[in-house]
Amino acid sequence: MSMLLFKIIIIGLILIINLIIGLLMLGSIIGHIMGSPFFPSSDKNVRKMIKLAELKDTDVVFDLGCGDGRIIFAAEKHCQKSIGIEGSFFVYLLALFRKFISNNKAEIRRQNIFDTKDLADANVIFVFLLPAMMEKFYQKIFPSLKNGTKIISNGFNIKSLKPTKTIPREKNEHPVYLFIK
Repeated sequence: MSMLLFKIIIIGLILIINLIIGLLMLGSIIGHIMGSPFFPSSDKNVRKMIKLAELKDTDVVFDLGCGDGRIIFAAEKHCQKSIGIEGSFFVYLLALFRKFISNNKAEIRRQNIFDTKDLADANVIFVFLLPAMMEKFYQKIFPSLKNGTKIISNGFNIKSLKPTKTIPREKNEHPVYLFIK
C-alpha cells in the first residue's frame, strides 16, 4: 500500500510541475504579445543591480515587470519598502508563490506598469524591459519621477538618455545601466 501511495505522490508532483511550467510558458507568450515576456534576471545580474542601487534603509524601491520577484525580494532586505509590479497573471502568481515560501515582506501587485500611481514615491526603480517598453517608460513614467531617483535597467538602455553608469556585458550576462533623474 505504501508503494502505491508513493507512486501517486510522485505522479501528482510531476503533474503539478508540468502545470506550473505550462502556465509560465503561457504567461511568457502573453507577455511577449503585450510587449514584455517573462525572462528572469540571472542571480549574478541581480547581485550587480542591488549593488549598483546602493540601497539605503529609507529607500522605496519598485521593480516594474517584477517577474518571479527575485530582484524585489533581494532588495527588500536593504530598504524601507519594496514593491513589485507584474502584468502577467501567471507570472504574478509565481511571484506570490515565491513570496509565500520565502516569507518575504515585499509587496507584489498585478497591474500594468504604466498604471502605477505611486511611482513618485520611489527612490529606486528596477526594470528589465524590451527597448520599445524602455522608450515608453522614458516618455510616460520618467517625467513624473522625483529628482535623484535611480533607475537600474538590466539589459536595455534608454536610447533617449545617457546612462550615469554602465556595467558592461559579461559572458552570458546582460549589461546593467544606471540612470539618475
